[in-house]
Amino acid sequence: METVTQLLIAMVLARAGLERLAAGSVWVLAALTLLLDADLLSQRFGAAAYLEWRRTATHSLTGAGAIAIAVALLFWWLRRRSRRPVRLLGALAATLLGAGAHLLVALLDVHGAQLLWPFRRDWYAWDLLEPMDPWVLLLLTGGLLLPALFRLVSEEIGARSKPRSYSPGALLALVLVAGYCGSRAVLHARAKQMLDAQLYFGAAPLAVGVFPASASPLLWRGVVETETTLEVFEVRAGTETTLRTVQTHYKPEPSPVLEAARSTEAVQRFLPFARFPLARIVRLVEGYRVEVRDLRLVPSPTVPVPMAVVETDERMQVTAQRVEFTFAP
Repeated sequence: METVTQLLIAMVLARAGLERLAAGSVWVLAALTLLLDADLLSQRFGAAAYLEWRRTATHSLTGAGAIAIAVALLFWWLRRRSRRPVRLLGALAATLLGAGAHLLVALLDVHGAQLLWPFRRDWYAWDLLEPMDPWVLLLLTGGLLLPALFRLVSEEIGARSKPRSYSPGALLALVLVAGYCGSRAVLHARAKQMLDAQLYFGAAPLAVGVFPASASPLLWRGVVETETTLEVFEVRAGTETTLRTVQTHYKPEPSPVLEAARSTEAVQRFLPFARFPLARIVRLVEGYRVEVRDLRLVPSPTVPVPMAVVETDERMQVTAQRVEFTFAP
């Protein structure tokens, strides 16, 4: 999920009780969030750097844990001689819980994270939310702002509010977000079960994926791999689950140009990232162009997605290869 959502999560966690572990943890968790999401800067260095660093080192158990410990130590050291020194164990608990929540939220969207980096480069994702889910943003913002509004109203009418070490509104926001994600998980499982149960060209699917398609928890985008095609569906997972075929992509036939592209460094780097890779061969004036993209991801005019590009000559010799970003027209 995007940094805005992660910052809101950090603030809500602090208000929900982490401030009791370490006073001032709201600022520490905000700084921790920005450090963990510093991998977003890799996009400025191109798609290849993006594949190498986005949701890898800083979103692994090892990397996030190390960053959390470093932030806690720095926070404790800076506050050790202040009027309100921070206990080291409290600071460590707050930052480690914050880092754990950050990774948990990252797993909720379609990108996921390489939790076991650098020991394994496997991707883990639950495919439940869009990177910027408006309902999650609304619940988190409400959990932060409504208690402040109620406090102002109480002060206006002269009522005395009992000071609390936590915010009930923040706790309620976390409960509501968890319930919302749980409901989406149920609908996601229902949609995936529906796609898994179908026969495609008389055979069971090779792979099935279900991804959020809009802010509505009822609407999903399904991708099904068969022997010869990749099928894209619109799935409505309400009281009755319905399917509508959106597009059929035919896999290219095995060919020397496809084999040449598959053996390149660019494609080998891209394939572990792609869950539903689709190759497209374009005839050029003198050779071929092979584009490999991931049907799991849908580009937009403002949010690009990576794809591998290989160009060959007439003799199937690779003349250019790269990983680049593509935008929707």
